[in-house]
Amino acid sequence: MNRKREAVFMGLGILAGLTLSGPVAQAADHLTAKPSTQPIYVDGQRISMAAYNIGGNNYVKLRDIGKAMNF
Repeated sequence: MNRKREAVFMGLGILAGLTLSGPVAQAADHLTAKPSTQPIYVDGQRISMAAYNIGGNNYVKLRDIGKAMNF
């Protein structure tokens, strides 16, 4: 291959890498677990329980729910 063709392919590779790296960083941020500030109630009483927000959904450990419900 000649030098000019190699430079074109290298430039295309760099552009492709930059294009693909943006959505990956956004997806990683979207799937990061963050502590949730949503209050949790059992039988009308607010309880303290660790909850996490991942992708717009709240998640709580099943063990903590069982303890709160006296299972």
